[in-house]
Amino acid sequence: MGADRKATRPETRETAVICIGCDKPVEKARTFMCRSCKRSPFCFTHLDEEFKTCSGCAFEKRVGLYNDLLKQEKSLRGFLRLVQFIFIMSAILFSASRLFAEHIPDYVKENIFFANVYLWGGLALLGMMVCRVLLFLQKQKAATLNEKIHATTAEKRFSRLL
Repeated sequence: MGADRKATRPETRETAVICIGCDKPVEKARTFMCRSCKRSPFCFTHLDEEFKTCSGCAFEKRVGLYNDLLKQEKSLRGFLRLVQFIFIMSAILFSASRLFAEHIPDYVKENIFFANVYLWGGLALLGMMVCRVLLFLQKQKAATLNEKIHATTAEKRFSRLL
């Protein structure tokens, strides 16, 4: 009968588990399971406060966001080139209308770009300013994400040495 009581009694000594991030023993109550990769147990030093996941999953999300920012920056640069081209064409048409008004054929004068040269030039100038501001903001976001990514990789590198 004494052996049966021991078999049904729950074990209370097994409260320490090994963190899979750093291989250190941690109390089971002070661990978490990652929401993204569903791996467990991690100690709270591996919890990323921004994404509420383990540091590995947060690193992958930051790298993905950084790559998305670089793609968006490339698209903005392409749009900026288009707007700059429209501005240069508007400037050429404006100069031609002022200097060579009598030599310009009628089909060019009736063109929507030629007839509304001020509108196209103004919109192109506004588009260039907006693109420059957006590019500046994208570069700042990319720089902060890059710093966080490098801090995480340096942290991983130094934690392996300990």
